Amino acid sequence: MGSNIEDSFEQDSIFCIKPPILSQDVSCHKTFYEETDASNIVYIENTKEFHRWSILYPLYFDSRRSIKGGRKVPISKAVENPLANTLANGAKALGFSCIFESNKTHPKDWANPGRIRILFKQNGIPSNVSFKTKKALYLGLSSYLQANPTTKMSPMKVPVPGFNKPPSPPDIPKGILMGDILPLNSPALISDEFLENISKDMTKEQRSSIERPKQKKDKKKKH
Repeated sequence: MGSNIEDSFEQDSIFCIKPPILSQDVSCHKTFYEETDASNIVYIENTKEFHRWSILYPLYFDSRRSIKGGRKVPISKAVENPLANTLANGAKALGFSCIFESNKTHPKDWANPGRIRILFKQNGIPSNVSFKTKKALYLGLSSYLQANPTTKMSPMKVPVPGFNKPPSPPDIPKGILMGDILPLNSPALISDEFLENISKDMTKEQRSSIERPKQKKDKKKKH
């Protein structure tokens, strides 16, 4: 693995977080893992050896999204403004080896760049006996995200040159669904004009694919 911390953000800020020794009680993770410890970060340049690792996006846990729009957990387990760097901390807290890729973006969540890769299985065998299924993994990460909610200071944990304080929330045009707390490298923070152009370019199908989750209504029985 290469090591070039100073240029790491320009190289997609890819880093591997080595899991420390964990308490057997996963409910304790908020106490011990609120921040990423720099001593547990290894910066890497070549990710070919990790291409089989499982990929997770913040979108999977976003309470503003419907299942059709990409959410993979029940709405009761979802959170507002999930960020990939918090997911990375959560994966570390649960005992997984993890890679954080800051500039990789889900096509349905263009304003919230960032994703993680985790070593979920090794030679077909779950790498963590406490989380043998993806469902269990998602619920474990959901618990971490709910215990560590995103704040306006959260994006500052992944520094970007030129940002020495949290940016103002973007002025979100009607029809665009995205969080109001975003990573510092989000294209939505470039300018309001950029957001307007994105809104104009969206097709009807694209809008429907990111619609908010709808509350179920009781159907009236016909007499």
